[in-house]
Amino acid sequence: MTGKNSITGNHQYKMPGRILLCSPYTSIINQAAYDAWHSNHKGPKLFSHSDIGSVIGNLKKSDDETIRFDYEKTLKGKDLPIDEELVVYTTYNQILNTPFEELATQKYIVIDESHSLSDGLGYRADIIAEVILYLIEFVRRKAKAKTKIIFMSGTPNVETHVVQDLMQEYKLNHLYQRVIINKKYKFKPTIHLTHLDTNNGEQRSTAVIRQIHKYYKQGRKVVHIFNFKDKMDNYTKEIQSKLSSDIKVGLFYSGSNGECTNNILEGKFGDYDVILTTTYFINGININRDGITEDDFLAEKSSTQKYGVVIDLGKRHTTINASDAVQAMNRFRNRKCHTTVFFPKMFRTDQNNISRKFDCNYSGRVLLGINKYNNHLLSQDKSLTAVIKKDKEIEEQMCHLDEIRNNPDEVRYNDIVEYRKKSENKQDIVNRLEKKKCIYEDWLCSLDGYHFMAKDAGFLSIIKNSHISEPLPEMTEDQISLENEVIRSFLNNEKALMYLHNHLDIDKRFIMKASGVIKNPFSSKTENFIVTEFKNNKFILGGDFHVSYERAINNLITHHLQFTYWYGPDKAIEILRYLINPEVKLLPINTNSYLKKITSYLKSYKAFQNFNRLDGLNYLKFYDFLADKNLGIKKEVFPTYISYTNTNPEIDIKEIWALMLKEKTSYLLDNSYNSDKDNLKEHTKNEVLMKKIDLENLDSQLDRLSIYKPLKYSKSGDVKSYESIKIPRILRSDKMMLALNDHEYNNKEPENCTYEESMIEFESVWSKLNVKLKTHINPKLRLKHTHLIEIYNNLKEAIDQKKFQKLNDCINSLLNDPKKKSLPKVAEVILKLKKDLKTINTFLLAACKAVDNNTYKKLNQKIPMEFITQTLFCEEDFQLATINKRFKANLKEINQYDVYNILFKTSEMYKKSIRLSVNTPKGRITINSSNPEAAKITKPAYLIFDHEVKLLYADFSSVETCSFLCTYAYSNNSFVMKDGSIPPRIYNKGIYNPGTFLNDYFANSSDSKTVSNYSIKIYNINLLDYRNFADAKKRKKK
Repeated sequence: MTGKNSITGNHQYKMPGRILLCSPYTSIINQAAYDAWHSNHKGPKLFSHSDIGSVIGNLKKSDDETIRFDYEKTLKGKDLPIDEELVVYTTYNQILNTPFEELATQKYIVIDESHSLSDGLGYRADIIAEVILYLIEFVRRKAKAKTKIIFMSGTPNVETHVVQDLMQEYKLNHLYQRVIINKKYKFKPTIHLTHLDTNNGEQRSTAVIRQIHKYYKQGRKVVHIFNFKDKMDNYTKEIQSKLSSDIKVGLFYSGSNGECTNNILEGKFGDYDVILTTTYFINGININRDGITEDDFLAEKSSTQKYGVVIDLGKRHTTINASDAVQAMNRFRNRKCHTTVFFPKMFRTDQNNISRKFDCNYSGRVLLGINKYNNHLLSQDKSLTAVIKKDKEIEEQMCHLDEIRNNPDEVRYNDIVEYRKKSENKQDIVNRLEKKKCIYEDWLCSLDGYHFMAKDAGFLSIIKNSHISEPLPEMTEDQISLENEVIRSFLNNEKALMYLHNHLDIDKRFIMKASGVIKNPFSSKTENFIVTEFKNNKFILGGDFHVSYERAINNLITHHLQFTYWYGPDKAIEILRYLINPEVKLLPINTNSYLKKITSYLKSYKAFQNFNRLDGLNYLKFYDFLADKNLGIKKEVFPTYISYTNTNPEIDIKEIWALMLKEKTSYLLDNSYNSDKDNLKEHTKNEVLMKKIDLENLDSQLDRLSIYKPLKYSKSGDVKSYESIKIPRILRSDKMMLALNDHEYNNKEPENCTYEESMIEFESVWSKLNVKLKTHINPKLRLKHTHLIEIYNNLKEAIDQKKFQKLNDCINSLLNDPKKKSLPKVAEVILKLKKDLKTINTFLLAACKAVDNNTYKKLNQKIPMEFITQTLFCEEDFQLATINKRFKANLKEINQYDVYNILFKTSEMYKKSIRLSVNTPKGRITINSSNPEAAKITKPAYLIFDHEVKLLYADFSSVETCSFLCTYAYSNNSFVMKDGSIPPRIYNKGIYNPGTFLNDYFANSSDSKTVSNYSIKIYNINLLDYRNFADAKKRKKK
């Protein structure tokens, strides 16, 4: 063992006493867990992070194997074991879950890879600042504790200066000490700092792949740091198609699993030739076991395997500085590593001064890392003064706003004060780190920074120029189409379907692993599935498919499990088949990727699984309430989605929404019994800030609930696009309906306002507008200026009809017409009336309050919200086949009464009940001639035709339709598939089983699963017309 982490936590080498060993990444802890599991050196250990249970499951060879150390998912509320030599392996954030009293029992608190405290500012500044503050506060409060805090790093950064400054401010500088350890090594890694004189992405990618190939041919195992995990699967195919399909490529990133990840956590690449990874790899991992046995390792023998690292700094998918590169090379503990770093194009044209040969500022940054904060240090001009980065002021906050609105009686002002103070302190830490980091960050990414850091780390640094090489063969196959074919193939494989069918049983969960048999990266085959092992409470299922699709297939399995939970296994497969059917549009989105369609569909499920998006739901409900008030809000209802568009930008619904929340806050505080309520009022008095917070929160929730597009204006000030909302409607299930009422809701009642009261306000608005119109354009004025008569009549008509948009459009057309506007008194009276239109806001505010109050009452009394069931879900009798283009055909030549006759014989639906009524988006409607809405109601019927387009059967039920067809085809002309194949004709088996036909063939878009000599079409039956026909038939029988 040679790593700092390994030595610090290993009981053979560790310092005496209790140690809390904290790492920035779970991968470091996971590898330490693997070492501890297989080590002969016993001692008390505890491992803690949120997914440690899965790690232990992977380590166990059988369910009954003894767990060899303690573990916890979190340290919050946990008492640590009292062993004097205990080592606790955990993450940075778990420090915050450990009380000062518990920290004081530790001999050492080790912050491993402490350079991450500054490197990670871009994505976790909040937690970094909180950890530093917590540790400083611990030292201040527990000054008599014997605990030593060690910030440990092989490539220390600015965090060491910031911690020292803070200790000095707390007058604890005497407790600060810096220790530098110089190591001597037998081998010296080599780093090639290579200038690649192009910004062309394809050319740079070619250079990277050629370098990977060069290292591969040298017998090196290669790692390419590639910070864009979504593109890793395609990059795998690119490497194998352009170099060799025999090259085995693995992926390692935060959240990855499988053989490659397990190998790396075990300290080796194993039989993988190339690893595509993210910055997750560069910290704390030990790669030291390739080519040696466990016994060799325990005997401290060293691996002889050679390695190569490839980094491209000129592509957006990676940002690796010199410190990161040194860390990445140091992962290979035998130091037999060569690295190639491709630098960006160093000399480019100066667009601001074309007389120069190149852009000096740009080249200075790439070569020397010069920026305005370090120019005084790197420049030869010593008279330059330092430019200090300004502190970022903490944004004014309104913390605990949701809690105040939920129940102000339960909010304590001291908590708000404490939160503010904590936020200010955290921002101070971030500012300190940023001030020092900005001096070094560009230098660390420069050629000079790389060269200096490499030499300082004991590496051989070679600077060279690389010429652009010949392009490699291009991949002509569309990557999305290939992935889609793999998903389709998997869902049509009978053995795969068998495993998926059993997936809801927790004892039969599985994950897929590529067998390695299929090496062609453009193959879409998925076959030969077989259980290879049982690990971590899951079966590992091997299958013949290309390894680059392993992640996509496992994502599909996870998504299928969610569908199965809500709908059961058969319906889950049916929905998935419709989602991947090009003839079906189940979602109002434009994407060719099957996985993206499936993921988008699942996004809607979170809306009713919890009620933490109530603001978004209420906003949609507000929109819906306004849709039939002639305000310019258009609502369109489709079987699988609902669309709202506000075509009247002068009605600012968001502005009204924010005003309602402001008044709601004031109302709740005014009626609160909280002794702190005056302070809470002061805390919430900034209306501009409150509005900003509320609208940002609303936009976030709308993005999660719908496909939301805000109102946009062009540069000229014209409307570019209206605010629009498309809400996907998902299929219903009994489990979902139950989940709608399974929630806790203990909010305080908002201001009482009903829909009826808001409509009184609505009528009042039109009465006021009528009075205003008569005042502005009175009879005397009309008599004097006769051109006002027509204008008055048009405006009066719109007001009498209570059509706000018509009125608004009429006013705008007059103002935008130069001829009419120039007529006497027109502009004057129309501008007055336009101002009067703002009175509509009183109704809008009342309506918004009514929506909020109605939601409160329904949730508080656990009454089902009809808006949710009618908006987020498809209709109760919705059938997927009705949206399949394949089932829709030109049936004009079919006599509808032929269809009616067959339906009357085959189906009992819609003909027996004395009083027929059906559910519609507008509620339940009775089907009779006296109801004008009844004439519009249709229901789908399934029609079966043979290859001569002869009508054989009709039914309202897809199940009965499939049953008839299976029996008919078995007795008459057997099934022939679209690809020409003929399935075995066995009674009630395979395709001739009605259930199998419905699940696997009915809506399948694959040629091998689509029947060619029979077709099923959908014919929309007008219920009123059919009911009249059925009644007449019944009378004839009598």
